[in-house]
Amino acid sequence: MKRKAAILVLAIIAIFALSACGSVSSGGNDYISIVQDGAFFDYPDTFVGDAFDDFFIDPTWEYFVSEEDEHIVEFNGEAEYIGENVNICLQFEVNPDTDEFEVVWADINEYEMSDADYNDLIDTIFSY
Repeated sequence: MKRKAAILVLAIIAIFALSACGSVSSGGNDYISIVQDGAFFDYPDTFVGDAFDDFFIDPTWEYFVSEEDEHIVEFNGEAEYIGENVNICLQFEVNPDTDEFEVVWADINEYEMSDADYNDLIDTIFSY
């Protein structure tokens, strides 16, 4: 009888452990959703994910934790810029407590964008 109780306790512990692993191993989908389902203050009526999916070719979204323990969602996608296809990379720092995010890095073909180029890009994406 004690053996059956011990096995039952271990089974329950294993179920809770697997459940916790399932949420952790989601690959950061919750963080990615915060960005994709969010909006910029200047464009409150358009979800970031919808605008980026419409504008970019082959968009990808990835999540990672930075060396500074920040939750980062990285977006990569191709776009035409001055007559040539380029890769755009944007990194969003996500605050999971408030579901807010901000762009902390932006580059074109791995060259950091100026503030003016970044602002032009965002205006172009959301007016597309």
